[in-house]
Amino acid sequence: MAQAVGTMYEIVNVPMRLYYDSDRANARNTLQSGWVNEAGSYKIINHVVGTNNVDLYAINDITNSYAIGWIRDDDNIQGVRLYDVPSQISTNDSSYKVGLQGTKGIAYKYTAKIGTTVIHETETTLTYPNTAKTFTLTSTIKNLIYRALGNNNTGVMNISVVSTHNGKTIRTSTSSITVVIPASNGPKFTTNPTVTIVGAIGGSAYKDISSVKVSAPTSIISLKDNATIKSRRFQIGSHSTTTTVYSYTSPVIGSVGSVPVRVTVTDSRNRSTIFETSVTFKEAQKISIDSFKAIRNGTTGIKITANGQYMSQIDGTPKFTITKSIRGANTWSSVATGNVTVSSGRYSIAVTQTSGFTATSAYDLRLVVSGTSTSATGNSVVGTEAVPISFGKHGSGIGAMFDNSNSASLQVGSGGIDSDGRLNVKGSGKTFNLNVTSGSTHLNTTSSNGFIMNDDLFVSGNAYAEDSAGSYKRLARVDELPDVSNIPNPILEAGAWADYGRAVVDNVNTGGADVLTKYGRATVSGSEFTVTFNSYGGSFTGTPIVIATAVSGRWEFVVPSVTTVTATGFTASSVNGANGQAVSTSHEINYIAIGRRA
Repeated sequence: MAQAVGTMYEIVNVPMRLYYDSDRANARNTLQSGWVNEAGSYKIINHVVGTNNVDLYAINDITNSYAIGWIRDDDNIQGVRLYDVPSQISTNDSSYKVGLQGTKGIAYKYTAKIGTTVIHETETTLTYPNTAKTFTLTSTIKNLIYRALGNNNTGVMNISVVSTHNGKTIRTSTSSITVVIPASNGPKFTTNPTVTIVGAIGGSAYKDISSVKVSAPTSIISLKDNATIKSRRFQIGSHSTTTTVYSYTSPVIGSVGSVPVRVTVTDSRNRSTIFETSVTFKEAQKISIDSFKAIRNGTTGIKITANGQYMSQIDGTPKFTITKSIRGANTWSSVATGNVTVSSGRYSIAVTQTSGFTATSAYDLRLVVSGTSTSATGNSVVGTEAVPISFGKHGSGIGAMFDNSNSASLQVGSGGIDSDGRLNVKGSGKTFNLNVTSGSTHLNTTSSNGFIMNDDLFVSGNAYAEDSAGSYKRLARVDELPDVSNIPNPILEAGAWADYGRAVVDNVNTGGADVLTKYGRATVSGSEFTVTFNSYGGSFTGTPIVIATAVSGRWEFVVPSVTTVTATGFTASSVNGANGQAVSTSHEINYIAIGRRA
């Protein structure tokens, strides 16, 4: 390699031909030539490459004062120069060569460095004027290169050849070579990383249940060029992490279908290798609680029903646990446990208890349904058995929890109704008044006997009168009275009733029957009747005359007007206060009608 203009050229071989100009130096034309007689350093002021690549230099005198002419490099004792230097070598190469040119036998020192690290260094003499020198890249040398490059994959190796003569440096030739560590030398998996389904069911992965674990230990990774593992990057679906540890477990996967799995290992030289696969996730039916209801069962019991979905492949046959806590106490105790009833991917729970729930307390209920892999929790509330007032979806309850399954808008507890006023009931477009006797405190009823009243009860339906203790007979309704429009002095004429009564009776026959009158009870027997006035302690007897029988399915009995009736057992004064009339031993009763339904 030629020396640059401005550098010092060492002339060793003296005397040395000095030419007039470069053309004559190239042709070795000695016309007007001279000699350099003193060895030493001469400054190069011009340079031309002559025939056969011989370097021609114009130089100053040894004092560097003025130009003295041209010299041929091959006329001097030539120090070694570098040529045919490769521009790039690889650590995959076994060796590299450089060309050395100079005077045979000249001593030189070859040095190759990357940074401050010496890769090659040798001192010898040039065997031939032109020599191709081979330098071997042993493993030791390559390790020096790796260490010098650090984690870089490329670098520059500077080389130099310094020639000496008689202990004096006569030439320094330099060059450089790019050193490359191939990317193909990056890490490699000798065995594929291990992929494990965490939470697998029957060997399969399920959405919202399973996750994926990937392991890539150093033992399955091949490293070259003195590299180490810099990092591992794990990517599982949308989850990823970069770490120095050898394994990673993803969170539970929340999707179905093919979930990609990728492992990237990067070495200290930033070279990487990638492993890719995938895991198929299936849709899973976790346990669900679709319904959880609790209602009171009597005063202190409870009825609980629940149902939902499950997946037997995942959860087998689920079990349930029901616990209770008085509202606000947060102290839980067991109500029931057991296996659910299963059918076609659904389950049901039915629990009935007759005790354990205080009537005056409301309760929180908690249901836990657990399978092999999943579980679900539900909550419900049951109110008190008796409350002042409660509200439902279509009405309210007084003294009771409102039952939505009951269509009634007003639901009353076992305490009943105590009213100082009338109870009005609207129906069929009419209003019916149910009047409680003045001074009475209750309107009493039984399940079989209807209402018990202390006075007349006027209804459009059926009415009953007590026949004997615990026995009642139905009274004929007004619309069931016989049609007597064709009878003189009709009994239905306004004001036509006798002072002491009107009698309507059920089940009358010729053998006798009882008649309930306004003021007492009448007994019909054979051809006469007797009216006993319960309020006044007296009675009278008369003879009935049958006007018509079986009219519209009724019996009709009429006592003609101006009938003399014998009264016994009471005095006039005893009845005056009741009806405002004097009563003698004889009294006129206009008529009494008796009828019955067939």
